[in-house]
Amino acid sequence: MRYIALVSDELRLEAFRAKIREQAPEAEQAVMTIAEQIRREVAAQTRADVLTKLLVLKFKNLTAEHEARIAAATPEQMERYIERVLTAATIDDVFGE
Repeated sequence: MRYIALVSDELRLEAFRAKIREQAPEAEQAVMTIAEQIRREVAAQTRADVLTKLLVLKFKNLTAEHEARIAAATPEQMERYIERVLTAATIDDVFGE
């Protein structure tokens, strides 16, 4: 399912759901749970990509430690980091707790 969603630009959610209801109505809830998980993963990756780009634009270099912190960040931490980029004097200020 995830593969289908990732490789198909033309995938329409309602058409996909209708096909699932038609072919395997009992699977619809599982499909929607998977779809929501995919949405969360894509949103998290998008936030990580945005944060990385902002950090590189402002501070030029990212260390492996910074990349690891971005990869391990919770959604709440990621939002904090993105907000801090605007006012941080150093890259370490972004990640300070």
